[in-house]
Amino acid sequence: MTKTNNQMQTVYDRLHQAGISRSYVRKVVLPEWWDDEIAETDAGCLQGLGIIARHLGLELTPLHKRGC
Repeated sequence: MTKTNNQMQTVYDRLHQAGISRSYVRKVVLPEWWDDEIAETDAGCLQGLGIIARHLGLELTPLHKRGC
């Protein structure tokens, strides 16, 4: 697996502040094929945020303002 880029790290940090660990997001929320390098583009980052928001029942807009 590649290193976490800054955009996804920001998302992981915000979720961690809400009590959701990075390991939970990586193991349970994001699909197996997900690689944080996908989020190096705006479209890829939005795709990751959409997956996270949908699976956690969160609004996309607050995640987007704090990530990507």
